[in-house]
Amino acid sequence: MKKTLGLYIHIPFCERKCNYCGFLSFVMKENNDNYFKLGENDDIVGETASVKDYFDNLLKEIDNRGEYLRDKYVVDTIFIGGGTPSAVDEEYIEKLLKKIKLHYDVHEDVEITIEANPNSLTEKKIVSYKNAGINRISIGVQSFDDDELRMLGRLHNEEMAIDKINLCRKLGIENLSVDLIFDLPDQKFESWHRTLIKAISLGVDHISAYSLQIEEGTKFYREFKMGSLSTADDEKLRKFYDLAVNELTDAGYDHYEISNFSKIGKESGHNIKYWKYEEYLGIGIGASSYILNKRWENPKAYSDYGKYSNLDLEDFDMWLNGVKENSEEEEMGIFIFTALRMKEGVNLREFKKIFGKSFGEVYPDKLDYIKKEAEKGNCILDCSEKRLFLTENGFLKSNDIMCEFV
Repeated sequence: MKKTLGLYIHIPFCERKCNYCGFLSFVMKENNDNYFKLGENDDIVGETASVKDYFDNLLKEIDNRGEYLRDKYVVDTIFIGGGTPSAVDEEYIEKLLKKIKLHYDVHEDVEITIEANPNSLTEKKIVSYKNAGINRISIGVQSFDDDELRMLGRLHNEEMAIDKINLCRKLGIENLSVDLIFDLPDQKFESWHRTLIKAISLGVDHISAYSLQIEEGTKFYREFKMGSLSTADDEKLRKFYDLAVNELTDAGYDHYEISNFSKIGKESGHNIKYWKYEEYLGIGIGASSYILNKRWENPKAYSDYGKYSNLDLEDFDMWLNGVKENSEEEEMGIFIFTALRMKEGVNLREFKKIFGKSFGEVYPDKLDYIKKEAEKGNCILDCSEKRLFLTENGFLKSNDIMCEFV
């Protein structure tokens, strides 16, 4: 029986680099034929190449990896991320999905997600996406406040975001997600509250609410190092987070993961794979994979990625043999770390099934720590259900708790 597999496809193109974005992405020129790299730590700064060339390499990688994996896996989730996938012409996305369906065993009920920005999402593209099989769109809204959007470096405004969400609904997209960011520089609670209420009122199925992260190499990072940009203290951050949790759960959204809320049955099936220690294959420059008991990251330099994408069946098999495998201890830590992100937490029976040892046998020195955190109301060790999970209060201390295991 074949195992299930998630596919992640990286489309690294944007119309502008946002002030906070640390993702591997390239800014396209106006004619969409060429792009250049915005970054300071890459060996191809200033180099230009065509979007078409990148997709040619992407299609070759899809073909070559499919030859290796099609008899072993059924693909049940596909996530097209970036960058901004909606920034490129829809024909590229159509070709991408046709190639996947040709070279992989794709489940008939596959979840196919594409990330989009309001300014580049058009009626033509939405119709094309739906006809190609995409059934979930994740829109990078970030805020419903125009001043905040300008400060973030976004190319849309509140009205445009609302119009594109409504357009997706009108055109029959049944699973719609929006990304929101809180803890912005000088952000007021009233503004964050209004953004949450607006997202709820629009009836979206899924909301990702993230605190702002200052990523190295970004405009915000440079301003932070210069002292011209500050972030909230822990108490203010907690209030922002609590506001999101309270408003969204009161509106009927399930807080199923630290930063994610959904209506029942509308969770992100692809992202759940990461948190549940399931297998996924990353396609594209810089994409990560966990498959066949191996973890690796595709090359981040464009010239290196072009060579990698062209590895045929035999060459890829040889290349995989050179990938360093994590130790069992490292994999156990990853299992615990990712599972604690979800409301249901760590399935201790599954842990023992995979690793052949109980949680207590592997982490006897952590039991006192867990007990102390449980007394503080941060986590619960449920021996009857064989689960270890964080409480709502514990989600706020999640990094400290999860890092105990890696």
